[in-house]
Amino acid sequence: DSTGDVTVTLVGSNLLKGSEGSAALQKNGADEGVGTLTISGEGFMEAVGGMACAGIGGAYGENVANITITGGAITVTGGGVAGIGKGEAAGGVPEKLVVSGGSIKNGTPGTGVFEKDAFGDVIARDAEGGYIRPMTINNETGEDLIIDEVSYPKVHGTSTELCVYLSVDGIHHVKVGASENDYVFEGAIKQE
Repeated sequence: DSTGDVTVTLVGSNLLKGSEGSAALQKNGADEGVGTLTISGEGFMEAVGGMACAGIGGAYGENVANITITGGAITVTGGGVAGIGKGEAAGGVPEKLVVSGGSIKNGTPGTGVFEKDAFGDVIARDAEGGYIRPMTINNETGEDLIIDEVSYPKVHGTSTELCVYLSVDGIHHVKVGASENDYVFEGAIKQE
């Protein structure tokens, strides 16, 4: 198991690929005393997991805990499993997956960025432990994007789509160029 605390600061553009049985950015273990992985910065990272492995997190048969994303633009692809989480055949549920900043996009439709619980909510939480949901924003004109007074870089290659995980609680103020709107989660996202 990964017992040390590691911080990855994203700068520039980075591509990580896991071999068969390995995650692209691997962090195994969910037992007490397991270390932390924090991903921060303003760069871009694409993490592609090997067969049966997460893009970020567990290898085959390995659960995961203590991953925090505070920044960066991340595209994740799991090898038949969620992009961020445990590997195939791992017991238990990933714990303490926290998103408090940055943007995360699923590289391959179908598996999802995070696993979902029995109620359909993603297992990751915000910094206060609250539920989060994805908000996808199309920015075809490449304008500056600001959500709740936090700026998000124009990223994910040539894609104009940005997926930001936001707390379910409260109203979120979104500004794209000169256009501004308030949004709130009600099952899905509703414009106020």
